Amino acid sequence: TISLLANNTGLTIAWARSGVGEYDATISGGVAPENKVWFTASGGGGNDYQKISWGTETELTLQNYDGNTGVAAEGLNEVYIEIRIYS
Repeated sequence: TISLLANNTGLTIAWARSGVGEYDATISGGVAPENKVWFTASGGGGNDYQKISWGTETELTLQNYDGNTGVAAEGLNEVYIEIRIYS
């Protein structure tokens, strides 16, 4: 379940699970390449850690890993993602 706290970008972000511990976000309209983007993902409890990266200017990928083994892990719980776009 995704709970959106705020979005003042004018963009719509749709999330979908794409594999074990992997989630893709499709951004409507995309982010212009000249914009500066900062994002972070954190939380989840335990030793899990997250990595978020760009695919294209309209796609982000969030990956969740087990902190003990480094293997992709299910069970995102209370993970937050913050995306800031600077023009």
